[in-house]
Amino acid sequence: MGYRAELSDGLIIQPAVDVLAKRLTPRQANKEFWRVRGICPDCQKLREEYRDTDNANLRAALASLDVTVVYRCAHIVDEVMKRLMHFGHMPGFLQSDLACRICRDRSVAQHAAALEVISEWAVREWPDCEVRTELKVVLPGTPPDRFEPDISIYRRATNEPVACIEYERKMDPFPAFQRRHAVRCRKFPTVWWFWEKGPYGRAGQHRRFLSERGDRFWKCWADPDTGGLEAEEGLPPEVRIDGVSTKTPPRCALGDLNLDGADEPTRIIRTPARASEINTNVPLSIQMRGEKPSVDELINAARERGYRSPSLIHHFLRGSGVDIDFRGVKRLLQPKEPDLLMTDGNLQLELLN
Repeated sequence: MGYRAELSDGLIIQPAVDVLAKRLTPRQANKEFWRVRGICPDCQKLREEYRDTDNANLRAALASLDVTVVYRCAHIVDEVMKRLMHFGHMPGFLQSDLACRICRDRSVAQHAAALEVISEWAVREWPDCEVRTELKVVLPGTPPDRFEPDISIYRRATNEPVACIEYERKMDPFPAFQRRHAVRCRKFPTVWWFWEKGPYGRAGQHRRFLSERGDRFWKCWADPDTGGLEAEEGLPPEVRIDGVSTKTPPRCALGDLNLDGADEPTRIIRTPARASEINTNVPLSIQMRGEKPSVDELINAARERGYRSPSLIHHFLRGSGVDIDFRGVKRLLQPKEPDLLMTDGNLQLELLN
């Protein structure tokens, strides 16, 4: 049950990501992508990795393998999305050994879709860096420590590690969490944790540990009305003094924090905007250039995400901060008519503006 599909023209659509990023409402996604068919790019990649195997049975299975997927609508009850939309395989496919991990486990598919949204946020937060998702990292040692951060950020010019982000849908035991955090801190100067609401509420010891170190963490949840992924900076758990419940005051929004001790050089922690305040409609290539996108660039970005109807493109432009009425959008989407001019006996083609 994957979260994306590749169409016959090579376009990859990700309705679940668009809903989590609040580019579409669940009902709009259901209407736009209903009955859309494609192939699962993740299962296709796995199949290509096995293509040169010496196993005759596996080659035979590959020959008859159908990686076709069809859009499955989000389940909506009383205007609340109870189940995220996804792409389902043909009956019997998931019982084969060639189904990717994303398609085998619905929670992994939801995790991958959320990482896409957080990656967009990270690109905006670190404009001079390269953001990589699910990168395999190997640390030297005997035996070497291996881990795969959900999101890794490297300086684009020098490939220097800058930060990594972990998105947690479950709560690890505290000793295991401590070890995971320590291993990541050996590689990355900054390590940020994003917890879903449920694990966040149970991770009191984890949050206190991070707060005492001066490390930052976030709470994430899906908005029940829009289905969008929201985030806010987290706090340590409440502390009771003489029966009175108090909360540790939030840290200063700006400032230089010395996370490694007084004798170590101070590391500057940049203060990000909340994920809920970031305009994820802006194409990532434009975000990385730090420019304001034009209307034409935004229309092209909407089409690259699989939007075809004028109403959805209108909704996309308004979500990107472009105040234009529906008639104006329809005029922009109409093909321009050529105007034929005769000049000095030569036929010239000029497009009407």
